[in-house]
Amino acid sequence: MGKGQPESFPDLSEEEWNDILALAKIQTVTGLVYQGAATLPPSVEVPESVSLQLMLESSRIKSRSLEILSALKEIFAILREKGFHPQVLKGPSVARMYPHPELRESGDLDIFLPPSEYGEAVFVLGDPSFTLPDGSVHYNWKGVDVDLHRHYFDLHTGEENLPPVPSPYAVLVLLSSHILKHCMGPGIGLRQMCDMAMAYDFFSGNSAKGSDNRGAASDNPLDRELLLRYYEKAGILKWNTLLSSFIKEYLGGNGYPFTDPDGKEEELPSPSFLMESILKGGNFGHFDAERESAIHGGAFRRKLNTLWLYLKKMPFSLKYAPSEFWSEFRELALGNLRKKDIL
Repeated sequence: MGKGQPESFPDLSEEEWNDILALAKIQTVTGLVYQGAATLPPSVEVPESVSLQLMLESSRIKSRSLEILSALKEIFAILREKGFHPQVLKGPSVARMYPHPELRESGDLDIFLPPSEYGEAVFVLGDPSFTLPDGSVHYNWKGVDVDLHRHYFDLHTGEENLPPVPSPYAVLVLLSSHILKHCMGPGIGLRQMCDMAMAYDFFSGNSAKGSDNRGAASDNPLDRELLLRYYEKAGILKWNTLLSSFIKEYLGGNGYPFTDPDGKEEELPSPSFLMESILKGGNFGHFDAERESAIHGGAFRRKLNTLWLYLKKMPFSLKYAPSEFWSEFRELALGNLRKKDIL
């Protein structure tokens, strides 16, 4: 993603600034917009009303980030004391890749435990509130929604096709497949695209110098060819060409990992229709009027709408991840999405 101050910035009206603010809220990237506005040159005037709202929203996001980090530390301490080996999925683990982790908006906490530990660990945190469709269990931990998972990846392929956990390759396969699954159904927001862009920067050694959050990742860059092999074995290589194209076109990426060390770049597909979908539905499709109406219309109507969305997006899914589409759709149509004996 772009670093430092922009070379130029358009002269925007107050109405246009308000449009940006409204869009940022829909896409849950208000904290990132606040950070970006702070880098604008003094000649760019942000309307006072917009600045105030950005500060208030960013303050709320920071407070929520602290709550989630506090819950994470407490839960990890409890699980580790009992001899378990938890890992955080997405959320705070991705936030650390940003220059200002506290401004990356996050709503809940996803924790992974190896299958061999999962059954015993479930009740260590108390009785789960309910079981989710993918087989994970849910808790409310001091106001923070927590999901405990025994599957690191949500992919229909054998373990032999997946990278080792933990590893940077596992994180990238996880993030990209998570975006794919939501794109095949109700939709995804811009925040998850930013996450993928930051993860590529972080693990490929392109993070902004001076960031306290780079860690050792930039000193030990990924093996690009190995990453591509993992994408191919997992059946998401073609999807990732589109995802990298989106990051390059809209988020200032360089086309990684589809750019070789000599700078030669593979031809990438146009991501414009993907941006149209993101703008239409917002964060996880929650701002699409049809989807919201179905969600509030009861469980049966919501499931029917989800099935319809998968069918509606079938041309996209069959083009970029056919194997995943058929496996996911089969389970969804049977009303048995990941229902397993989990305890």
